[in-house]
Order: sequence, then C-alpha cells, then structure tokens
Amino acid sequence: MIKCIVWDLDQTLWRGTLGEDEQVLLPEENRALLEHLDASGILQSIASRNDPDAAMEQLRKLGIDHYFLYPQLGFHSKALSIQTIAQKLNIGLDTIAFLDDNEFELREIGYFLPQVARYHAWSDRNSLMEAVGQGGTGTAESRNRRVFMQAQEKRDQEELKFSGTREEFLKDCDMRLTIREAREDDLARVCELVERSSQYKTFSQTVDPDFCRRYRASTQSKLWVAELEDRFGQYGIIGVCFLRSGDGNVWIDQFCISCRVGGRGIGVVFLQTVLDQCQGMGNPCFKAVCCFTPTKRNRPVVILLRTLGFRKSQSQDGQGGLEVALPVAHVACDWITIIVDKG
Repeated sequence: MIKCIVWDLDQTLWRGTLGEDEQVLLPEENRALLEHLDASGILQSIASRNDPDAAMEQLRKLGIDHYFLYPQLGFHSKALSIQTIAQKLNIGLDTIAFLDDNEFELREIGYFLPQVARYHAWSDRNSLMEAVGQGGTGTAESRNRRVFMQAQEKRDQEELKFSGTREEFLKDCDMRLTIREAREDDLARVCELVERSSQYKTFSQTVDPDFCRRYRASTQSKLWVAELEDRFGQYGIIGVCFLRSGDGNVWIDQFCISCRVGGRGIGVVFLQTVLDQCQGMGNPCFKAVCCFTPTKRNRPVVILLRTLGFRKSQSQDGQGGLEVALPVAHVACDWITIIVDKG
C-alpha cells in the first residue's frame, strides 16, 4: 500500500529547471494530481537537489507548498532524503513511491532502496494512478491526513523546544481520549485503520464493513473505537478493538492503533480501558486472550501488550496468541484524560 508520494521537482513536479530557466511552470495535470492525492489521504513530500530557500519560495509562489511534509531539499543523496522522510513520517520504505523524470535517479533509488516503488514522472503516470487507487475511503481521517500530520510536526517541534521532562510535555499537550462503541458511520474508518496499521496491529487479517456489522450485532462481542484530540488539534479515530467474551475469557480478535500516535501510552490506556468495560458484557471473565500474528513490523504492539502483562498463551489452537489474567494491572498514564462514552 502506498502511503506517501515523494516528488522530484525539476522536470517532474514542474516543467523547467529552477535557477537555469527564466521561469518554471506547474502543469495543470500535476496540480490536479496533488489535489487528488491529498483528498485521498496519500501523503506527499519532496526529494530534490535544489537550493532549499529558492525551491520553497517557488513552491509558495505556485501555492502548493502546504501539500508537502518534511521536504528534503539540498545537494545530498535522494536515497538519504527518502530514508529521512520515511523516518519522520514513521512509515515503511515499502509504502513510499518515488516520482522522477531521470532514469539514473530512479535506478539509483532501486539499487539502494529496492523497497521503494519507482515511477517515471510522465511515462509511468497511469501505473502510478493504478497503484494509489482512484479515490480515498471517504473518511474524515483520510481527507485530513495531511492536516493531522502537520499538527504532529508542530507537536514535535514544540517538544524539541520544551525545557521540562517528557512526561511534563505530554501533560502540557492536554490529550483527551474518547473511548466508545463503534457506530455505523465509523465502519469505513475502522476498516481503513485495520488495513493501514502495521506497527501497532495484533492480527494481519483485514476486515470489511459487513464483517463489522455482524460483529456489532452479536450479543457476545463489541467493537470499540478511540478518538484523540489535544491542544494541537483533532486526530479522529486512532484506535480499534474487536472484543468478544465466552467460556470465562475475553478474546481480542483485532487490536490496532495508528502508528502516528504511538509512544505516548495511548494504546495501553485504550486497551486497559476496554478490558475493564468488557466485565460488563455478561458472565465474569477471568482471562484475556489476544489473537496475534507476528510480522516484520509489529514488534511495537508486542511491547504494548507486555506492558499490560500479556504473555505467550499456553493454548494457541494453532494460531499464535498472548494472554493475561483479568483484571489487568493498570499502567499509570496520567497525562491522558480518558472519556468513556456509553452513548
């Protein structure tokens, strides 16, 4: 899945070469593509060998500078630039596509970063569109993904300037986490989050709206979502948990949170809260069992689960699992205000 398009500038984003030609022009098809990708929730950045000040000034003149997150401008390796972008966005290199008009540059990226998808700026345009899809999910989160990331960038900048401890900074962020059962109009976002998550996802299987509806309809299961906001803005639905009870157990069929909110205790608070709530789902529950599929990228969710006391399940039924006795011991994250919305 492509999550970010990285653009070259000269003869790619615009026609002409900055500093050599009298002016550079932005083709209307590229302006339309910028708008389409942004509305579809595809992030965009830049890796270009250009003078940073001159390039940013040109982007501002064209009225498109706001589309690009963490642009990498200068005369260093584009491979290094793409690695920096992936790190700052906290996404895998295999979710990035690089767009350039120069075959040498494309081949160089292929040599050093084979995980990155590469497209010629003009001859591969149809292939690029097929790869990113013809439209987004239509969720508020996908339409506003760039805005969310820009709020995150501002948060990161303020944290660097903050003189106190990390815990004091997190308290200063005024995070409010609303946890509630999913509604019908949440289901598209639930499916999107399950599909897009990689680092903080327990089970590799994706879901569709019909599955979510059947899950919600059962008296033995609940579908929970978590919404986050802080003083930097609203993040929308950033967490999903599929829970069902039976035989004295709570089964966590799927748990995931957005990678962009990892590292703040949000996933721990979300999961321990829904496990507390599940005691009211019917018969008493004595153990929580989490269905788990290890991948190359989901080590962070293992750490999250172990923080709450989860350990390898003794009975896995041929399918990996982690378990913990209930109630779970609470981990103090007093910088987060928890709101349980019971409708």
